Amino acid sequence: MNPQSVWIMELSNARSFREQGFEGKARVCARRAVGFAIASYHSRNGRNVASPNAINLMNQMLEENLLPAGVATSLVILLQRVNAAGELDGSPDLIECAQIVIDHLFPGANYGSA
Repeated sequence: MNPQSVWIMELSNARSFREQGFEGKARVCARRAVGFAIASYHSRNGRNVASPNAINLMNQMLEENLLPAGVATSLVILLQRVNAAGELDGSPDLIECAQIVIDHLFPGANYGSA
């Protein structure tokens, strides 16, 4: 399976879990999709990925790049931890945030966004 197929599959899984009412699983898949997309982006640009961990990759991207405000905000939201009730403050849409980051990394890519 090529790297792009993996993040496309993760976004599809996120949407599917949301439709089934499993928002926690949808959040995990959205975050993993971004992690795979960042790793794929680095690979495509000849950069080695030291850790395939999505959280590490998102933090690294925030620290290293000058990102458009919407992309940086989306990464910050994706990195947000759930509260004691298992919810994100403000109820952000992590699938939408994932799409914003991936659209930035792969402009014009067709990956089945809704």
